[in-house]
Formats: sequence, C-alpha cells, structure tokens
Amino acid sequence: MIESGGNTMTENSNEKEWNDGRLIEIKPGESLSAKGLTSGQLYAVMLYNVAQNDNTAVLTVRQGTFGSRSVQVPGTTQGRGGAGSAYFLATDQSHSVDVNFPNSINSNHGKIQAILGSVAMPTNFDGIKNEEIKVGEKKNFERFARFWFTPPAENLCATVAADRRMFQATRFYQKGLTHYADVYVMNKPADFDMINQVAVLPSAGGKYDETGQNKELRVKLRTSTGDRVSSTFFNGGQNVFFNMDSAANSKYAWLAIDKG
Repeated sequence: MIESGGNTMTENSNEKEWNDGRLIEIKPGESLSAKGLTSGQLYAVMLYNVAQNDNTAVLTVRQGTFGSRSVQVPGTTQGRGGAGSAYFLATDQSHSVDVNFPNSINSNHGKIQAILGSVAMPTNFDGIKNEEIKVGEKKNFERFARFWFTPPAENLCATVAADRRMFQATRFYQKGLTHYADVYVMNKPADFDMINQVAVLPSAGGKYDETGQNKELRVKLRTSTGDRVSSTFFNGGQNVFFNMDSAANSKYAWLAIDKG
C-alpha cells in the first residue's frame, strides 16, 4: 500500500480506500471503495462538484456486484461548487460501495468531493462540521455540516429553511431496526433533475411514486417551491441531518427542531 496526501491507495491503482466515509476529493480517472458497511443501514454517497466550471460531472456508483447507477453532479462557475447529488443504497444485499469517476466521460474538467453518510457515518469528521442539535435549538447550515440528535419520544417538528436560494439537505433516522431517509429541497426550480440528483438503488429503477416516496429504499422526498420544509415526527431514535449543497446556497440556510 502507498499513502498519497493522507489517502490510502492500492499500489499501481487510482482506487482510494473509503471505509471511514470521510470527506475526500477525487478527479477523473480515480475511484473510491468502501467495504464493511453495516448490514441493514441506509447510506448515501453525497457528491459535490468543486471544479468551478459549469460542466456536469458523470460518475458511476456500484454496490458490490448488485448493480450500478450513473449519477450526474452539476457544475457551476460560482465559487466552492454547486448543488450536491446523492446516491442512496441499503446494505441488505451488499456491504460495499464503489464510486468511479471515469476519465473517458469527464476529460480533465472535473473535481469532486464526496462524503458517505448514514446515521453512523462518516466516522472521520476531518473537514466536516459535526455538532449535536437539541430540541428548541436552531443551527445555521455550513458546507459539509452534519447535525445529530437523539430526541425524546414525543411529537417533534424539524424545519429546514433557506432564504430565496435552492437548498438541499438529507435526514437519516431509525425506527426500531429499520432505517429511513428524508430529502429536503427548498426553492425547487422547475428544471431540477430529481431522478439524477437524488438517485436510488438500481433495482428500484431510480423511481419515486406520486407522493415522492421510494418504498424499496425507504427514501422520502420533501420538496417546496418556498423557503422552508417542515416535517412532524414521533421518534426517540438517532437522527442525523447532512447539508447536500454548496457554500453559496448554504449561507442563509438553517435547521430547527421544535416540539410538535
């Protein structure tokens, strides 16, 4: 094995070990590999285009031998990158995931930062704002923010808000032994590509039903053309929120947890 900039890489290969799900950067021709994922958990590979050009990057996410899916990550000339894209996967079938950034499609234009998220991931928080949020608190989102809380078993309301700009965030949560995810999209533009930017397991076909649910993967879309999205829930289990957006879009975004 060799070390390159703090990233473990296989000798004579461009594959980077990603078992801790840490914030990591890859370029065309490189790939990531995470193994030993926890059985039954719901994960998301979250990808951010930081090339500072308006070319869309196209990556392939593969879950073991179970299947793969192409994921598009939009570019922007605005500083520090565009909106994130996410690929959700469950570990009932496979306990590994690989992300490939093919040079043949992307030439030399791309640069992607990635995080592997779940209720328990990543385990390495270098470069990530990882803070507890409690009932009654309000936290400002920042790029690569992760907020976690274990609320009391009572009715609660989570509100994600952003002033005028489109903003995306994801909530992972657990009920008993079952894992779920909510995807919040504020100020959703008419041309937002939900299927490609919030992609799911291949066997589910990347499909959400008319209510915004993917029942196979237990992912729920919560979208609004307004500045905020609220959801009421009764849950005493672990909850984790991730920022899925650029620094510019996150500047006026926040999360609040209140009693329902």
